[in-house]
Amino acid sequence: MASEPISPAQHPPPLYLAGYEQWNFLVVIVVVVAVVVAVVVVIVVIVVIVEVVVEVVVAVVVVVVVVSSSSSSSSSGSGSVSCRNS
Repeated sequence: MASEPISPAQHPPPLYLAGYEQWNFLVVIVVVVAVVVAVVVVIVVIVVIVEVVVEVVVAVVVVVVVVSSSSSSSSSGSGSVSCRNS
């Protein structure tokens, strides 16, 4: 009777260790996948931020160019109109 409790007591540790190793391996896989996903998300966020900044800079440059050209053309236009009137 004493051998029966000993043999089940001896069998669970290898199963437990095997399960622990599999669990540890799964944890490593999950951590690696999480790190890869985090890196990809960070890269995507950086790319989106850079695109937004570039678009804002281009829009500001376009607005400045349009405003400066319209103000210069309006001033030159008024000058030409005044010349035509005179």
